[in-house]
Amino acid sequence: MLLSALKLDYVKYRIMTSPDGTMNKITHKITMDEAKTYMQSNVKVLLYDLSADYNIWNLSCENKCIINADGKIYTYQAPVIESHNGFLYLTIEDNLYGPKKMTITAGKKNGLVTFTNYNRTSYAKNPWNTFRGSVNFVKDKIKNMKSGQYDEKYVVINELPFNDYLK
Repeated sequence: MLLSALKLDYVKYRIMTSPDGTMNKITHKITMDEAKTYMQSNVKVLLYDLSADYNIWNLSCENKCIINADGKIYTYQAPVIESHNGFLYLTIEDNLYGPKKMTITAGKKNGLVTFTNYNRTSYAKNPWNTFRGSVNFVKDKIKNMKSGQYDEKYVVINELPFNDYLK
């Protein structure tokens, strides 16, 4: 019943006016089974500010961070990650590592990964520096919004379950 009502609303309101004419609100249609599959999988979210404006990332995790650096596993409470001259560096205590890619997850199930040197907050002053799931550091192209050019550098991607993304 609800689904048929939604379909009727879609048919009724799918056309909207724009400054240069009309366009469809929905440009791509998927089946219900495809939607369920997508909702059960992980989503990858580019953390643009952390990718474009930061070269040093100070992290902390609930119950220590589990760090997968090129397949080698490390556990540490507060790792420091840096990117300079196209290379990625991981500092744990007095040890320095140079992995090509890295994934950080919290040691606690469903725990949070926090960027302690990223002080972004909401208008209500809620911290927006904590992330669910894992945080990936990989080399990719990212658009510099100031220059309009694409730079190849290490980017920060939050990978998490679809339902956690909505929290």
